Amino acid sequence: MSVFEPVFAIVTPSYNQAAFLPKTLESVLTQEGDFRIDYLVKDGGSSDGSVEILERFKGMVDSGELPCRCRGVSFRYESGPDGGQYEAINAGFAQTSGNIMAWLNSDDMYLPGALATVSTVLGRFPQVDWLTSNHIKLNSLGMLMELDMVGPFPRRMVQRGLYNGRDNRFIQQESTFWRRSLWDKAGGLDIRYRYAADFDLWTRFARETDLVLVDTLLAAFRRHGNQKTAAFDRYEREMASMVTGSPLDKARMLASRAMSRVRGLDRISLCGLTAPAVTYCRETDTWRMRTLRGTRR
Repeated sequence: MSVFEPVFAIVTPSYNQAAFLPKTLESVLTQEGDFRIDYLVKDGGSSDGSVEILERFKGMVDSGELPCRCRGVSFRYESGPDGGQYEAINAGFAQTSGNIMAWLNSDDMYLPGALATVSTVLGRFPQVDWLTSNHIKLNSLGMLMELDMVGPFPRRMVQRGLYNGRDNRFIQQESTFWRRSLWDKAGGLDIRYRYAADFDLWTRFARETDLVLVDTLLAAFRRHGNQKTAAFDRYEREMASMVTGSPLDKARMLASRAMSRVRGLDRISLCGLTAPAVTYCRETDTWRMRTLRGTRR
């Protein structure tokens, strides 16, 4: 059996996010553990000082001023006009070589120990091809505003597009990691979608294998007025065009869009559905695979 040697391919797409970029960079470059990091920032030609921030961080990494806390870090950036966020991410991944992939937007952050947890879980459970976690949400000042303890993600529900923010919670992109082999099977991001290409990618991943919940916290999502998901109506229209499955599934999503504006209505129930999860056992100091049953989320 071959030895699993984790190398993270992480891409950050960025455009005029100087206010948040340093915290994002630091959250990646200070990760500690038995893995390597191949980190590429794709800047879309920012004019707000972002390039100067990137150059400063590159200098700190190259000089050792920012100490490496893992087996090795390769950090670089490119700046110039591009075809948009998702095209930049596809191009970035094509320039990296890690066997574990994720992208982190330039206003979000990894939590301490995130990459060590992911590499441990993927090394211990070779059947897991993609995973996500519970998550926290910050405001523009970095204050903790919300903690989401999510339920399991039944594969059929993910595949049919029912984790859409209306029927059930989103699959949070900043907390999601996958093996490069799964990315290659799915074919990467579909750049026909301007807003919801991540949502489309999750449905295609689910055609291949289960999404596994790791019952911990890996990343923080920052809410502010300039992000694409703030334009939720446009994001939602793209999601609706992707929904697959039975006419009932499509009807549920369309009905949910209308009913979500009416106070007191529940989301679609996951009761009775099951999905895999990885939880931490304090007694044995190990992660273990379990099957969890869904609840109303």
